[in-house]
Amino acid sequence: MNENNYLWTKEGFSLNPEEERKHFIRFFDWISLNSGWWRLICTPGDKNMTPDMMKLLLRRLIRERLYEPAFVLLTVHRRAAFADRRFKDTLLSGLTAVTGFEPQEKKRIVEYAERLLK
Repeated sequence: MNENNYLWTKEGFSLNPEEERKHFIRFFDWISLNSGWWRLICTPGDKNMTPDMMKLLLRRLIRERLYEPAFVLLTVHRRAAFADRRFKDTLLSGLTAVTGFEPQEKKRIVEYAERLLK
């Protein structure tokens, strides 16, 4: 990951303004093309959300480098019956393993995500 694309702040990290603009356009395009998936990601307690569905969605989001909705998915469904601590840890490990971030960046991302998942 090119570190010039990211700005670190006290609150976490963000893309530089030009990369951020491109990223959000791509993100909104993804939502318009995948509105059913987005509804499922954002709806707590949806009967269609299962462990396998969550894994499938996370894989798709990570493959498309859409990390923010991956965190939304984990946060919205953190109280699902199947989302015990071990399950969350496994998903979070998988998410950070494939992002391409440096180890220190991964640590900060995990710490940030763990605060969200409490």
